[in-house]
Amino acid sequence: MSINVRGLREGEIEALKTLVARGFAEKGTSAAVIGGIKADPVFKPELNRVIDVDGRLAGRLCIHDRAMNFGGDTLRVGAIGGVCVDPDFRRRGFCGMLLDDATAFMEKNGFDVSILFGAPAVYGGSGWQALVSHNISTNLPVPDLPGIMTRAGDLEADGAILQSLHQQFNAAMTGPFVRSPEYWNRWVRMIFNRDNSLRIWIISGAPGTMGYFINRAGTPGVVVEMAWDCRNSGALSGVLGAIARQAPGARLEFPFYSPELRDAFLHNRGALSFESLQDREYDLRAMPRYSGMFKLISATKKPLQGVRNTEGLLQLLRRRDYIFWWLDHF
Repeated sequence: MSINVRGLREGEIEALKTLVARGFAEKGTSAAVIGGIKADPVFKPELNRVIDVDGRLAGRLCIHDRAMNFGGDTLRVGAIGGVCVDPDFRRRGFCGMLLDDATAFMEKNGFDVSILFGAPAVYGGSGWQALVSHNISTNLPVPDLPGIMTRAGDLEADGAILQSLHQQFNAAMTGPFVRSPEYWNRWVRMIFNRDNSLRIWIISGAPGTMGYFINRAGTPGVVVEMAWDCRNSGALSGVLGAIARQAPGARLEFPFYSPELRDAFLHNRGALSFESLQDREYDLRAMPRYSGMFKLISATKKPLQGVRNTEGLLQLLRRRDYIFWWLDHF
């Protein structure tokens, strides 16, 4: 039996789809994985690492080539997804072989960091380590400021607004993927087509557009993604007021932590009175959350100078309040 770990070749896309359909049949997610192949804006056959057994594709993973904002710099990230092995070839160590090959490929081709979402018991032995970051959950009141308007947004009609806000807001953050116009048009659109419960809301007031947030129908207080105009001192308060207006009395959940967001709740104009404290208990929590598994590939870039290993990378990500937006899921 001949076993070869290599990059996918031109002309093997249909064979790859067959493998994915068999590999994900039990989970029922093969259509989503195949959709990701079609929607990836930087798809290249060699980014799909495969195991060839006597000419038959038996295993596969995809390295989604992404750029990650890193406090004003960017890192090249290998986002590992779509890991599968044909049922006929399982329990032969093929997953580990694919991960080792992917690491060697990323080292050779200029990647800085790798991320994946999976079980530590499966991926920890290949060098990926789990990151626990935090989100914010609170039932503190938020003032509904006058002159703030909210309208339903549209991915196509409001594309320029969304892209501009996302770019300027996330450039100084650590973690969010850089989104090109093509990425918005292909990858983000695929996510919205897959999940028709997603809703976009555009917030405006003096002197113009203040920000946006995305939630799901039925859970208005649970924010999926948000951005506000950092040049407008009142933008964050306006966006938070719009979110609270949609979910009166509900607990608000945000998928990230930042001191600015925390302070916006603790020091807003709707500060609690003694009387209000008699009616109910209020809190603001920094809730631990699983944020994927990481592996340091190369520490030559300036933002990673001094980082010696993956544990050092995780410490740096935690100190910088790492953010991952669900719309970038791979």
